[in-house]
Amino acid sequence: CDYTITIKTGCVYLAGTDANVEIILFSLSGVVVRYSNLDNKNHDDFERCNTDVFHIKGLCLSEYDKICKIIISHDNSGAHAGWYIDWVDVSSSSIDFATHFDIGTWIEKDNLSYIGDKCNL
Repeated sequence: CDYTITIKTGCVYLAGTDANVEIILFSLSGVVVRYSNLDNKNHDDFERCNTDVFHIKGLCLSEYDKICKIIISHDNSGAHAGWYIDWVDVSSSSIDFATHFDIGTWIEKDNLSYIGDKCNL
């Protein structure tokens, strides 16, 4: 199935990152979709104030399932590895769902991942 990941990098000073970014998606039923090194070829992703869209493939969810949890992280590589993420949207036209995660935090140094969990809401 096809998933669309939309990531908004914050507009604060030095918000962008050159690090390698990974995202793990979790569904209500326990399906896990892991994607390492999110990257749009020939484009400088995760720059300050940018909104980046990624199209990935993964296991299909059932009709009543949806993505309810994400773990987004980076490997702290490259110049200016710290990254301020405003929000992440995950959607799929295959089963018609969209989930929004307000993040509003830095992913840097000793905190190289963010967990957004809406599974119990």
